[in-house]
Amino acid sequence: MTRPIFYFLAALALVSAAPAFAQNSEVRRTYIFDNAGVISAGQEEVIHSYLRGLDRATTNEIVIYTIPSFEGHGIKRDGVEIQDRDMLANYIYNEVTLDGIKGIGKEGKDNGVLVLMSLERDSGGGSLRIEVGRGLEGDVNVQLQRRYDLIPNIVSVAQTHLEFERSVLENVTRLRTDWQRAPTVNDRVETSNQIEEALSKILVTYEQYPNLKADITLRRVMDELAGTENRIAVSRTYYNEGVRDFNVHLRTFPNNTFNQSGFLGLGPWGLQPYTPFEATAAAQATVPQVNIQP
Repeated sequence: MTRPIFYFLAALALVSAAPAFAQNSEVRRTYIFDNAGVISAGQEEVIHSYLRGLDRATTNEIVIYTIPSFEGHGIKRDGVEIQDRDMLANYIYNEVTLDGIKGIGKEGKDNGVLVLMSLERDSGGGSLRIEVGRGLEGDVNVQLQRRYDLIPNIVSVAQTHLEFERSVLENVTRLRTDWQRAPTVNDRVETSNQIEEALSKILVTYEQYPNLKADITLRRVMDELAGTENRIAVSRTYYNEGVRDFNVHLRTFPNNTFNQSGFLGLGPWGLQPYTPFEATAAAQATVPQVNIQP
């Protein structure tokens, strides 16, 4: 069995029941984008026939995307080439137009999967990435960005009140910058968890001092934050469901063997579990109280 065919069959073991965030409702002309040139014409015909038949029978959509290396592939976001394996897979899954279709999966269904393979390993030692979309950034980043766009306004108004500790305001501002510059999905999640804890301290102060609630501008910003937190809670639930299912698949045989030790002379996948979003005890106690009425 040749290397590309084996990788494909092994990958199917991991993605067969994995959740995904749906994107489109069209039928693709091709499901294979072999930029690395590792799949022969005969192999491509066999795999393509299988994936098209799977799509027609179940509407599940699996796309295989190969690259020579995680450097020099030419896929850029904001003018900068994406060389992180996780972020590249997520970007291809959600943003890159393939065969005239943007996104992988059928509209209204959780049935899209991307199998990203590279001839060379990345800095983490892995060459394979399976992106199931749901929970791997997607909606949750949109809502988190809404939250972090509010932080400068919150800090600007809050710093005029002595009740807010300067160190807390400086910390949440620093963490916002760290989140924007985070190189990987897990780094963003971990930073987001820290921001949630920092924001909870601001909310506790806001709740404790009546004069702060009397500030109309501050109250308006806090109300907007409350609505954003509700949206984040919904998106975070979907994210964590996807993370849970992916991590369970990664720990299940034979995927754990493929991932950690490789098989039949092939190197390990090198996939890492995803970090879930976690609400701190302080955040859980304070966020529901943010929506203050005049």
